[in-house]
Amino acid sequence: MSTYNAEFRGLANYYALAHDAKQKLNKLQYIWQGSLLRTLADKHKTSVKKQHQRLRHDGDMVVKYRVGNEERTRQVFNLKYLKDLRKAWDQVDLLPNTFVYSSGTELRKRYNAQQCEYCGKQQGYFEVHHVRKLSDIKDGKEAWQKLMIARRRKTLVLCVECHDQLHAGKLPSWKRSNREMESAIR
Repeated sequence: MSTYNAEFRGLANYYALAHDAKQKLNKLQYIWQGSLLRTLADKHKTSVKKQHQRLRHDGDMVVKYRVGNEERTRQVFNLKYLKDLRKAWDQVDLLPNTFVYSSGTELRKRYNAQQCEYCGKQQGYFEVHHVRKLSDIKDGKEAWQKLMIARRRKTLVLCVECHDQLHAGKLPSWKRSNREMESAIR
């Protein structure tokens, strides 16, 4: 009986979230209790009707048994014990708090600033240069490498001209003064 109750209660709680849960669960309860009654009737060599009559007590199905001199009862799980199915689970699917993610990332903020982080240009089209990992440029001899290492970022927002020059290996180190580069690093 404990196994029966635990399994049916688990199924009822799981499927109670469904749109048409009450109707489907009532049908499942009918089938499940019929299976229980047939199992008990077979075990006690009686009919299903007699088992149903034996277990009925004040509108519930109750199994009575003895432990030593003490008589105990165990109720067969019923859907009416779940309270009102819709009220209990109306607030289950709460919307996640996505506001914490709406501010964007640090990279997006840098890109939206519409300024080349290398030459300081503020007009035109910008691209983001990526390196696979910072350890690839750990010896950073070029100014752009030093800039990425100082920021500890694998990305650098560049204007199209600087990005093309960087990939061609012709990005000059004199596009910004040392003071401007130090302020950009901060």
